[in-house]
Amino acid sequence: MTRERDDSTEAFGQSRRDFLRALSGAVGVAIVADATTVGDIAEAASKRRSRLPSGYVWTRVLNEGQAGLGGDEKILPGVMINNRSELIFQTNTPTPSASGNGTDGIRSVYRMRIGRGRKPGARRPQRIVRSGDRLSNGVVVKRIGAGDTNNTGAYVTTITGEKFFSGVFIQRPGFGIRPLISVNDRIPGPQGRYSGHFGDIDIDAKNNILLVASYTLPGESQHGLFSLPNGRRKGGRLLLRTGHRIPDSRATITRLGLVERHGPYFIQQIFGRQRQHRAKRDFKTEPSGFMAGKVSRGRKGARLLVGAKMLKPGKGVIRGEAYVGPRIDRTGTAATVTHKRPGHLTLHRHSGGRSDRIAHTGNRTRKGPAETISAPTFGPRGLLYYRAISKRTMELMVVHGNERRMILETGDKVGGRKLQAINLGWHTDQIDSRGRLAFQVEYADGSTGIVVGTPV
Repeated sequence: MTRERDDSTEAFGQSRRDFLRALSGAVGVAIVADATTVGDIAEAASKRRSRLPSGYVWTRVLNEGQAGLGGDEKILPGVMINNRSELIFQTNTPTPSASGNGTDGIRSVYRMRIGRGRKPGARRPQRIVRSGDRLSNGVVVKRIGAGDTNNTGAYVTTITGEKFFSGVFIQRPGFGIRPLISVNDRIPGPQGRYSGHFGDIDIDAKNNILLVASYTLPGESQHGLFSLPNGRRKGGRLLLRTGHRIPDSRATITRLGLVERHGPYFIQQIFGRQRQHRAKRDFKTEPSGFMAGKVSRGRKGARLLVGAKMLKPGKGVIRGEAYVGPRIDRTGTAATVTHKRPGHLTLHRHSGGRSDRIAHTGNRTRKGPAETISAPTFGPRGLLYYRAISKRTMELMVVHGNERRMILETGDKVGGRKLQAINLGWHTDQIDSRGRLAFQVEYADGSTGIVVGTPV
């Protein structure tokens, strides 16, 4: 049973929290510990040691308008961190739209080195790519995908050109961005070519890539998930495709969405239909789900963890729609957010054939019931992070087993500035192997920045 925090009975814990907040104004960081940290952990130390960090040092490493960023250049959610102590992030600079209605934006991607101490400083961001850049293959950049990084600092993303289909590009520290996969390149196998529509992408520590992409065969078009060793066709495999049977259900795949890989395991967002529904056009949304398995086995042995009712999921599958990014760690433990019905979300951890509910809308926060649960993010040693969001607050939580603790909330100050939004959970790579968190925040004045949290 998960333990809820209750500050009303912890006068000492609350005063300690106030002390830590006051201290943050003096040193330029925020140190946030749960109110139960001093009393409860000391009392329980003789029984067992908590797996949760006792607190975090929160440090502002970048604000919009600093270090060469333009004054109107907004930092976007989806900040990534790798084991080289680098942050990779995107910004958007609003520009008048060509149609005169609203604004377009210039999207930029940066790489920024940070220090390794508890209160890391930051070097000047180095731009990787920007809308309007002309790349080595002649593509003029129009749109840039979310991308992914690994612990050696490689960055991969999809880019759409102004007069080109999308392609996959890679950039390594110290080198320029270059094309990796393009339209009409051959897919793994004896025949078939990429059609130029690339979806989600993941790169692991050994530079192996999982790629969602459309492809063509003689007389047909398909959507598939490809495993590409070192990003190359040689030795690659097609793991999933449209038309494949969805395990633990009566439906087949019609489309593939978000994907994540850690170690030998992957988790994939899928969309599908039963045979009798294939011709229907009155679905408001395509029925969705999450399936997980081993990359080496593809769909063999994969399990459906979450599935919409219209997929006719089997016993043991969590029923509901699968909209928010799925997560998996290197042990094969998965975490998913399920939309049971409008306004009702549940967060589950899946391990060893068992699914345990961690949180759901309606859970108590410090300022009312949670109305939204964010996508989770795995950290080292089995830690799992997520945000519980109510009408009046946003709480960042860390979980291990049956232990849970709030580590940051809106209204807290970091470097003397009050937080209005905390955007962890927008990407799979927001926590490094040391347990440091990196994410975009919005301040009370509407400006944006990047905060790094170091466990203590």
